[in-house]
Amino acid sequence: MPIVNEEVHIKASADDIYHLIQKTKNIADLYKEIQVNTIEEEEDYRITDIKLTLDEDSFSWRQRENFDPEMLRVDYSYIEGDFMTFDARFQVLAEEDESELLLHIELTTGEIGIIAYIKDFFLTRRMREVARDIINAVKDQLELSYG
Repeated sequence: MPIVNEEVHIKASADDIYHLIQKTKNIADLYKEIQVNTIEEEEDYRITDIKLTLDEDSFSWRQRENFDPEMLRVDYSYIEGDFMTFDARFQVLAEEDESELLLHIELTTGEIGIIAYIKDFFLTRRMREVARDIINAVKDQLELSYG
């Protein structure tokens, strides 16, 4: 089961970071390998269809995004798609002069045996790169706007 944890310090307010990451469309604008289609949206959640392209492979799934503005957290719960499971979360931690953005991803492919081991190894490595690229794109976007 691939598990990825990435973090970055950003010279921006925790609220500004949260407002950027809370909208999945913003993430897709920053990271072109992700396509987002919003199915349903309410104040505290959103249902989206996601397509992630990794090299020659693409993965699609539907997820529920739950917003917790008090905790500066967005949780992503898997509904259906190409994985057996997919759960992720963004967490923003306020610090004195900057904030920390954490991205946690857990997924299960549904493969078994040696195929699962090999696939999970490469998928973990690639998802780590994706997570790092996403949080660094958020950092670059916000630090540019802060000057």
